[in-house]
Amino acid sequence: MATSLSWDTGWVNLRCITLAAPAAPTSFRRAAREARSRAPVRFAGPKAEVPR
Repeated sequence: MATSLSWDTGWVNLRCITLAAPAAPTSFRRAAREARSRAPVRFAGPKAEVPR
């Protein structure tokens, strides 16, 4: 039982990768497209200290 466990786990990983591999590039492309379409991030300069 213990000797076949690693073999079974390898096949499960292979099946998962085979099923998920086509969706990964699509998801990355979608995220990149959304990131490009948003307004650029702008940071404000340092705030001046108010004298007390």
